[in-house]
Amino acid sequence: VWTLRKRKDSCVQLKMVVIIKGGDVEQLLSMERCIEAVEDAFRSVGNEQEVEAIQPLRTVLKLPTNGFFGSMPAFLKTQGTPVFGLKAISIFNENHSKGLESHYGVITLFDGTNGLPIALIEAGSVTGIRTAAASAVATKHLARDEKGMTLAIIGAGLQGRTHIEAILCVRDIAEVRIASRDHKKAIALAESSSQKFQNRNIRFVAMQSIQDAVHNADIICTCTASATPVIERGWLKSGCHINAVGSSTPIARELDTQTISQGRLYTDRRESLIKEAGDFVIPMKEGAIAEDHIVGEIGQLVWKKIDGRRDASEVTIFKSLGLAIEDMAAGYALYCAALEKGNVLKIDDFFGNGHQ
Repeated sequence: VWTLRKRKDSCVQLKMVVIIKGGDVEQLLSMERCIEAVEDAFRSVGNEQEVEAIQPLRTVLKLPTNGFFGSMPAFLKTQGTPVFGLKAISIFNENHSKGLESHYGVITLFDGTNGLPIALIEAGSVTGIRTAAASAVATKHLARDEKGMTLAIIGAGLQGRTHIEAILCVRDIAEVRIASRDHKKAIALAESSSQKFQNRNIRFVAMQSIQDAVHNADIICTCTASATPVIERGWLKSGCHINAVGSSTPIARELDTQTISQGRLYTDRRESLIKEAGDFVIPMKEGAIAEDHIVGEIGQLVWKKIDGRRDASEVTIFKSLGLAIEDMAAGYALYCAALEKGNVLKIDDFFGNGHQ
């Protein structure tokens, strides 16, 4: 038997673990709500008056089977409620050739006041939506805001699909160009997106090349598994904004050195960028940039502690590493939505009679 905790603004229920399957994630958590939750998480990270977030670096185990295993713990005060947890995730980039997703994993969510586990959530679907939500927050604060903008999506997998939805939430987009190493996937995503957003006056086009896709694009999202640059500075128009999402290891990057060195660079977490992002680490090793090239974190931008775009000609870049606090924020929002709607798997008295 569970009881509703009386703490203000909390939806935590005691002695019950909620199980949220991947197929339920998008039904329970809208992109708009996820963007709101992730922006609130960035705000917590940027709060210097009170400890509302603890975000250590992830631990990554390189596997002898051509994969990686990541462990991402965090604490977050979200919606007035303290929670903590862990995302455990596997990354096998060659899975696409086998008809599988590249990322699989689970998120465990705990009550921050007593340590009780409250939810077990399929992580791949959450990663897809919260990563795109983080890019949307960055786009909201950094991209030019004009009517009829052009969005370029590089990569036609899960992240490509969710990034289309996320960017459409924060900017007026007239055309979406999609490029992928597998052109058939680009065509399929363009067609499915056109159907999904048929009530909006948006043109979806599968492009033959990445260069063609980014030509004169206002907003660019790179969502690839490439280890080498897929974007060159000479292809970009002045004033564009880039969300670089795909790479998250020191030896892989999506943007060439000139793009990084000439762009105004922001990230989700400075420490993660310096240690984990090949988009930053490689140009720094080349001597093209130093640590002071980093303008700051999105949390600082949300708090207006640092400047965003200074003029319409600047190229702004958000290098996303993906933080566990984003998973905690999205996970708690999912948990509350699941309890509200009631149509989820629930395990009462998870610990049995041995725990009172």
